[in-house]
Amino acid sequence: MKSSAKKSLALLPIAVLIISVTQSARLESVTGSEKPDRARLSEQVSIQAAGRGNPWISLGDGREVIAAYSGPPELVEALDRNQARPLTLVSADFDKDGAADLVAGYAGVIGGLITLHRGSLEESKADAPFVSNAAVFALPGPADFLGAGDFNAD
Repeated sequence: MKSSAKKSLALLPIAVLIISVTQSARLESVTGSEKPDRARLSEQVSIQAAGRGNPWISLGDGREVIAAYSGPPELVEALDRNQARPLTLVSADFDKDGAADLVAGYAGVIGGLITLHRGSLEESKADAPFVSNAAVFALPGPADFLGAGDFNAD
């Protein structure tokens, strides 16, 4: 079997996990006039980028998203203690609510993990682009590659 085919097959469980996670998130989403709490951005700059772009790219300083993680306690603890190494990001409207969501992939102490940050539907996303609750899921290995697509044509 070719190397690229092996990588594609290795990504299949992650794609199935993301699809099932978003289906669960859609079922658990807040309805009616209630609005979910929004995640906050930290006050401390974690990546200095302001003024470093060229005339066609406008960069701002990066700030950590402060979220309430839910999932296996050992994975939540690894994120809280900065023991997970960030590797990959992918963005799409996974739960089909009209807001872009974010999946982040990490290498953990053992295996890997992904987090799903649901996008905020609030009018002003500048200070909080995501809802405060983020789901955490274990992976058998580091999340070296992530991709997004409409795999079931819905």
